[in-house]
Amino acid sequence: MATVLTLRRISGKPLEQSAGGSDGDLGPLLERCRAQDRAAIRTLLTSLAPAMLQVIRRVLGARHPEVEDTLQEAMLATACALPTFRGASTVRHFACRIATFVALNVRRRVPAPPSDPLDDDRPGEAEPDWALAARRRELLRALLDQLPVAQAEALVLHAVAGMTVEEVAAASGVPIETARSRLRLARSALRLRIANDPAAAELLEELP
Repeated sequence: MATVLTLRRISGKPLEQSAGGSDGDLGPLLERCRAQDRAAIRTLLTSLAPAMLQVIRRVLGARHPEVEDTLQEAMLATACALPTFRGASTVRHFACRIATFVALNVRRRVPAPPSDPLDDDRPGEAEPDWALAARRRELLRALLDQLPVAQAEALVLHAVAGMTVEEVAAASGVPIETARSRLRLARSALRLRIANDPAAAELLEELP
């Protein structure tokens, strides 16, 4: 439980309202998308874009120069992948998983700008807490750079997008135990990083 709380404290409030939820409002659009209705596809992508953008901003940092291009790449990838969507997860989770995968690839390909305490979405705290929250999220991003893609993806979907282990498994198309194992390995990597980096451990203790 302590490790889960640590992940939540580092990543910030999960994007549950944006990334989660049912597809009840998108069902008619999905049917039209399957019929290759271009207007429906544009409308669906417009509906999914805010959740995808928030995940991308958390992975890259709000001021990363590739944020907008990454969103466009992720939306195109989602449009291309829609014919393969069979409803194992919600379409929002499906899109957020694609956005996560694209953002992780961009993060590995394009160097991030120097760390900036303001380089994040304003979470609503007073400025010192806001800066600390941004530094914690930068710690998470540094961890993502070191993890295998599958583990990093599971960590983002769980700790950032707010998905349950079962939802991570459904969105990723893997058994629940595989998703659980990936998260367990990611948490172990986080514990090791904190143990080997006194500054990181100190950062996690700065807030009650």
